[in-house]
Amino acid sequence: MYRLSLRVQLSLWVVLIFTLIQWVSTVVMWVFLSSAIYNSFNDFFYLHTIGVSSLVRDELPSLTREELVKLESNQLRQVRFHSFFIDVFETNGERVIEPGIAEVELDQATILRAIQGQAPILLEDVRWVNAPSSMNKDHMVVAIQRVIASDGKSYIVLQATNDEYAQSHVMQIGQTLLLTSLSAPFLALLAGWFISGIAVAPFTRVQELISGLTPRSLAEPLRMNEHSIEVMDLVAQLEDSRTQIRNAFESQARFISNVSHEIKTPIAVMKIQSETIDLEGSSDEVKEFVQSVRDEMAQLGKMIESFLTLTRIEDGAGKMKGRKFAFNDLVMESLDNCFSMAEQNAIEIDPVLFSDEEKIDLAVQGDADLLITMLNNLIRNAIGYSPAGGVVRVQLVHVVCEDDIEDEQLEHAAQAEHCVEVFVSDQGPGIPEDKIDHIFNRFSQIEGTNRSGRGHGLGLAIAQGIAELHGGSIRVSNNPDRGCTFTIQLPAVERPEG
Repeated sequence: MYRLSLRVQLSLWVVLIFTLIQWVSTVVMWVFLSSAIYNSFNDFFYLHTIGVSSLVRDELPSLTREELVKLESNQLRQVRFHSFFIDVFETNGERVIEPGIAEVELDQATILRAIQGQAPILLEDVRWVNAPSSMNKDHMVVAIQRVIASDGKSYIVLQATNDEYAQSHVMQIGQTLLLTSLSAPFLALLAGWFISGIAVAPFTRVQELISGLTPRSLAEPLRMNEHSIEVMDLVAQLEDSRTQIRNAFESQARFISNVSHEIKTPIAVMKIQSETIDLEGSSDEVKEFVQSVRDEMAQLGKMIESFLTLTRIEDGAGKMKGRKFAFNDLVMESLDNCFSMAEQNAIEIDPVLFSDEEKIDLAVQGDADLLITMLNNLIRNAIGYSPAGGVVRVQLVHVVCEDDIEDEQLEHAAQAEHCVEVFVSDQGPGIPEDKIDHIFNRFSQIEGTNRSGRGHGLGLAIAQGIAELHGGSIRVSNNPDRGCTFTIQLPAVERPEG
């Protein structure tokens, strides 16, 4: 199932909530503004009707069709009126002036309402015999008012206009609100992404803080400059967990160290005694049994030494300082240690060391014994997994340091970016893709391979620990054809001492 990040989820929630609020507000605003515009237009028309009725009254009873048309034309000067119609009726419903092109009929009930009141009356339903061509009957506003002419008679003045002015304003507002509603989700997305970024930023920093935790960094307390109470509570809980994990690691390391030291001496005694047994005249079964004991004691002794080496690595305070050693010399000594194993397994070792004057003195700083152990483990691992007649290539290269080399380990370098790399390549079966990320775990071994000799799965873990102790790193990759290549990278210093 696809999972969204917290920032994306928060952004989507902001978009949803903001868009719903915006759309509901838009509908309410459109209804309110539309009503307000129409009401304002009707109010203006109502007041204007009073003035027009006064003008008509002054011309009665001698008002002519030409004067009435001129009066209608004068009303069009008003910006709010796109068309205007005036007609005059007597109280009995008869038209005072002969009908023009447009003609309307008033019933007695409407006329009676006008006679009974002095103010204009807005009519909602008017029966047009022939509506003005410039007006839409569906959007027409009609008002009537009683006036008293100079002859003392009462007349009914009818005025009509179209509300196109109000309609245009309502349409403009509707278009504006629609554009705002359509753009609201995009604006909400930008605002939500910005706001969620601020909200999630502390958790991102916490994630970076947690990702930096390693077994050797557990001794350092977690520190984070953050003013958020929730985040600081989370960091405090993580700090408590770190302390508990660190105590558990220390207890485990002490237990392994104590047990290893306790059984190291009995194993050494049993190994010596098994090697000093006089087997002359013994049966083959006895000789086979004694040889088996010797092999098991040797294997157990190596395992104990590996445990002690791991303990020594994990108990190291900070990064390794130590002396400076020419890396060429360290690799050659390691090769000497591994040549006998290579001969026994019919493996050829192909070393490519530094030979020019500029690189031959490139050195690393640290513990020589640990560095040689690291090289031994990788080279012997390559020999163990290579088939008979295969080639193990050991190559030294001078490179620019990668980002994972820590700055504090580069303070002794000739230039801060100088590093040395060792490539150890074999012609074995390679590492399955599902195992390559776990190959440096303790007791990790590749099953189903024809490995020469027995191991206990600690060699690569020890090698990685030694590299990290010296400020370096180890990575592994499968070769395009067959086998794999382990790459050690260590910070280089100017020259060896002595």
